[in-house]
Amino acid sequence: MTLAFILYLITVLALGLFSAYYTKSDDDFLLAGRKLGPISASLSAAATSMSGWLLLGLPGEIFRLGLSAAWVGVGCIIGDYANWRFVAQRLHDRTLKLNAVTLSEFLSNQEKTQAARLVRLVSGLSVVFFMTLYLWAQFVATGKALSASFAGIFNYEMSVLCGALVIIAYTACGGLISVVLTDVLQASLMFLTLVGLPVYSLWLVISNGQLETIINTPAPSSASHMITALWGGNTGLAIVLLLVSNFGIGAAYIGQPQIASRFMAIQNSNEIPIARRIAVGWVTVTCIGVTILSLCAHTILPAPPNDSEQVILAMASYLLPNWLAGIIIAAVMAAIMSSADSFLITAVASIQKDFVSGFSSLKVSRSFTLFLGIIATALAITTDPSDPNTTVFQLVGYAWGGLAIAFGVPMLYSLFNSEPNTKIILMTMLVGLVAMALWHVLGLSNYVYEVIPCMIIQTFFCLSILFFNRRTNTKI
Repeated sequence: MTLAFILYLITVLALGLFSAYYTKSDDDFLLAGRKLGPISASLSAAATSMSGWLLLGLPGEIFRLGLSAAWVGVGCIIGDYANWRFVAQRLHDRTLKLNAVTLSEFLSNQEKTQAARLVRLVSGLSVVFFMTLYLWAQFVATGKALSASFAGIFNYEMSVLCGALVIIAYTACGGLISVVLTDVLQASLMFLTLVGLPVYSLWLVISNGQLETIINTPAPSSASHMITALWGGNTGLAIVLLLVSNFGIGAAYIGQPQIASRFMAIQNSNEIPIARRIAVGWVTVTCIGVTILSLCAHTILPAPPNDSEQVILAMASYLLPNWLAGIIIAAVMAAIMSSADSFLITAVASIQKDFVSGFSSLKVSRSFTLFLGIIATALAITTDPSDPNTTVFQLVGYAWGGLAIAFGVPMLYSLFNSEPNTKIILMTMLVGLVAMALWHVLGLSNYVYEVIPCMIIQTFFCLSILFFNRRTNTKI
């Protein structure tokens, strides 16, 4: 098991060093020279969007809550399709025309006005803040995965340091080129894991006649409903809130800077439909695999894991020989790394382009990569992995939602408007971020995930200003 995992780490580090040879400029570091093909772009976007959430956070929720938590996967499939179908090509063409490297540059239309400068400031701060939270979540996931898999060899803190060191090293070496190359490897590992292990688990359940046992197993979170209950024991308005929350995670695909950078980096926009089919197919298969595996775990495992987010690791250790379990651990790390490296690159791009554009260089990019990596590592090391308020699912949910609210509606307004107004973009961003903050302060996030409600508020605000402008023939 240890040997398989070490070989995986050596492979990703080698890919990082190999990519460094082709990383000659800032544009190569941040956007891979805009030369991605459909396979690399789609697999990189898919793996990045899912992160350690796919192999730790989501299976933990499905294991704990039952089939009702799988609605998140349905939302992700719909959201990923919508993002590729309605955003990808428009964003690629518009950013290429503007020579924009980040969403901040795109939303500001590369203008020199005060409103445009404020758009870049708010955008940059949003990216750095939420991406650091996101990176923090991935390093926490690293600590959980390695300390659980190599108990007695690595404690939580050493696990965080080990994983963070590898991620920071290969990202600093090759930038987005190394990120995409490792993403393709990591997406393949994740896919094979979430096809092979669920199929084997389902075969065991059926061959042992335990399918009915799964159907009649109470959910660990509440004995009032079975794990196969589609609505998780909810009725009436509670079902609506359940769907709004879970579909909100899918809606948040639109506006994610780390995914948008793949759209920008595709070499030929005519290949986007091919990339869309690959990406959406990957997300669909992996979400189905996670659901099957998490439900089967209730009858296969002799005892539930102490931390529900480690259910896939527990299944791999229980069912598979050591060398194969090592590959599964590598797949979990792949899920974490494929996102953590992207968050680093996206945050570094924002810092360089939005705050220190006059000092852009390959050396500066690598320095900021190290700086942000050290901050996220420090946050993760000081985090209590058993704290229910700092689960991977919760940390990722907060960062994922914050980025979508900051960029989703403003980006759609810009893409579907031939002459976007930077003042409207700025106000829409601020309205969304304030609404999100109030949503949490008022405790509404305990009832429904904030993305869809905040996006509705932003959309209403944006359309109201446009309507006011047309009725009064004025321009804000």
